Amino acid sequence: MVSGYVDGGTSVNFDSPANNYNFGELFQDRANTFRMNQLVLTGEKDLDPAATGMDWGFKIQGLYGTDARYTHSIGMFSLATHSPYQFDFVEFNGLAHLPVLVSGGIDVKAGVYSTPIGYEVIDATGNFFYSHNSIT
Repeated sequence: MVSGYVDGGTSVNFDSPANNYNFGELFQDRANTFRMNQLVLTGEKDLDPAATGMDWGFKIQGLYGTDARYTHSIGMFSLATHSPYQFDFVEFNGLAHLPVLVSGGIDVKAGVYSTPIGYEVIDATGNFFYSHNSIT
């Protein structure tokens, strides 16, 4: 299955700082300018929940936009560009159902993935507000 979404917006700062910088903010660090925060494309194949034999799956999720500056895994694309618009793999993992050890078998997942737990997550569709907590 392939899916995706686009998230963009602006953070209005009535002080109108000369450098357009919202001090103490990460994801919405630029004031009074529109930003495409996330253009996300996801490709995935789920495990068959009824599988009795070997089965496999995967998930690859790429993110392009201004939010990618703050989501890089250490060493992955972190120095690829100095542009505010960057690329990152949010998820890149493989799944396997192995019919071993117990009667139902075991499922194994390995790779790079972000946590789905928390009030503010990388996936923009999982956040209640456009803005995030400040770091100050």
